[in-house]
Amino acid sequence: MKHDLLIIGGGLSGLFAACVASRQGKKVKILSYGESTLTIGSGIIDVLGYDDDGNFVANPIEGIKNVVKHHPYAKIENDVAKKALPNASVKPLNLFMGI
Repeated sequence: MKHDLLIIGGGLSGLFAACVASRQGKKVKILSYGESTLTIGSGIIDVLGYDDDGNFVANPIEGIKNVVKHHPYAKIENDVAKKALPNASVKPLNLFMGI
């Protein structure tokens, strides 16, 4: 069987890339060793939950506008983030802070 794209890794990034490519009509194959960390996840996606000073960001979509130029999120446009996360609920995650 022929494939247009081989994705190495079945984690969140690999699966997301596979979804995007398949929606664009590509034949995709994912190569993954063992189980990814998704097996321990609960559907949480951390999108700019905290800024560089450790302060909670109440609105990550708006917070993307304020990231420093070298931050990976500076490479995406605000409209792209809004389309990717249209129904995102924002809650602070304090699991590791003992709160």
